[in-house]
Amino acid sequence: MIRTAAAVLLCALLAACPNQARNDSIEHMNKAAEAKHNKQIESAVIEYKEAVRIYPENHSAYYGLGATYIDRGNQWKEASDAFGNAVRIKDDEPMYHMWYGIALYKDALEQRKQQQAKNENKKPEEVDVDLKGVNLDPSLQQLQAALKLNNELWRAHYYVGVIYRDQDKPQLAAQEFTAAIQNNPFEPAPYIALGELYRKWDYTDQAIQVASQGQANVPGDTEREKIDFVLGMAYLDKKNLDAAIESFTKSIEDSKKADHSALFERGLTYAAKGDTKAAKKDLEEYSKVAGAKEEFNKSMANKVLMDIASKQN
Repeated sequence: MIRTAAAVLLCALLAACPNQARNDSIEHMNKAAEAKHNKQIESAVIEYKEAVRIYPENHSAYYGLGATYIDRGNQWKEASDAFGNAVRIKDDEPMYHMWYGIALYKDALEQRKQQQAKNENKKPEEVDVDLKGVNLDPSLQQLQAALKLNNELWRAHYYVGVIYRDQDKPQLAAQEFTAAIQNNPFEPAPYIALGELYRKWDYTDQAIQVASQGQANVPGDTEREKIDFVLGMAYLDKKNLDAAIESFTKSIEDSKKADHSALFERGLTYAAKGDTKAAKKDLEEYSKVAGAKEEFNKSMANKVLMDIASKQN
């Protein structure tokens, strides 16, 4: 009888252990979420790590940890590891798959950027990243798994489109960018990507239509200036110089910082119209603010300025 009672007590204690570990893990996870909300990122990382240490099956804590690594400074490798654990534990959650896929893509992008910068003896921010030859299939598989579970995730559609674009599959990319817009017409990135894709195909009217739709739908406090810029470039392709100047002006006005590209293109468009005074003003300003990555455009701006000065003399 004593042995039986002891055995029952031992079983009860053993059964309680996982529950206690889970409860303690949830407590740390809640502290982490509060710290993250208060922008105490380091504290959030510590608490999320403690949550998964105590109870390694806490997929929500791994998901929160991944998001916190992104907030910490786009630590995509660490984020992908965390999201990967969340997917491993709970395979039927579309958001886990989506962010795992995004983190894998961003990590691949960052690694290639660093390698290119080293090879080209440039700073990473000066590099035009070329992803040809990079295996993006693991990222694509996770994003497609997310869409299989929930086909309305606009961000998953967008990144699938980005990967198809990087893999030189423009038609598939266009389908995904269109699906992203249909699922969330208020986000700027899909309009920008689809508009640029149509311009690359010389589908100028479609590019104008997409960018104009983006202008109408996207709230003004987001990246409206890039939509304005794509629209300006499409009008420029169409040889509609006045409409191009209007769109470039909107891009400059909508931007929270000096939009160098729009300033450069507006200056060239003024020059093409024969408005040398306005062209000179824009191109001189552009030459002052253009960064190292814009050396080619800067040299072109200086050439146009020299041509203007020559004609004036």
